[in-house]
Amino acid sequence: QKKAHLMAMWTTAQWQLGWRVRYIGEYNPRDDRAYIENIGSSVIKSQAYNDLFARYQMGDSTEIRANINNIFDREPPYDIGPYGYSRFADPRQANYSVTVSYSF
Repeated sequence: QKKAHLMAMWTTAQWQLGWRVRYIGEYNPRDDRAYIENIGSSVIKSQAYNDLFARYQMGDSTEIRANINNIFDREPPYDIGPYGYSRFADPRQANYSVTVSYSF
């Protein structure tokens, strides 16, 4: 299958803001390319997920980072694998994280 990442970023001395698009092309989960009844096809559909991220540098020692993954809350396609969803997707769908780092 094909994969691609596209990213746009804006950076200053204190800020970094960005948008990332993750694309996974359609793929066949089986070697024999057999029709899979549960998905109505022999391939798993292509997927695209959009993420936002930001970083703020507070002085020399403190940094704050924030990420929002899959901001449009796209559900991963069904896959016949052991988990029931595409192995390239996150079953949590939209999720976020905030990190504060201090160095001394």
